[in-house]
Amino acid sequence: MNSGENKMWLDEKGILNFAPSGIHDKQQAQTQKEMVLTYLCQVTGSLNCIIDLNNVGRPSLEARKVYNELSNHPQIGKLAIVGMAAIAQAVATIVFGAPSGPKMSFFKTREEAIKWLNS
Repeated sequence: MNSGENKMWLDEKGILNFAPSGIHDKQQAQTQKEMVLTYLCQVTGSLNCIIDLNNVGRPSLEARKVYNELSNHPQIGKLAIVGMAAIAQAVATIVFGAPSGPKMSFFKTREEAIKWLNS
């Protein structure tokens, strides 16, 4: 599924991939949330996610609230954040909260993220 320049898909390994682009407002975040919830209805158990922040700007406060709520959904498993630029890490920390325990980790490449998600 695509929403503007944002891309979201469930890959062959059952990992939800999300590559947002640009700056997100509450409406865009709600659209992305609905897309994620659609994917969650298609799986049993939890869903691990790769979020590529290489092309994203800072989301609005309202969008951050929506994404933070979504990241705490009981069916969301591990969150692998790709994009080692300082801004990507800052955005992820602002949006999803500080990494706590094994649920979220940062990676330079998608391959590193997949390896961690499969561990």
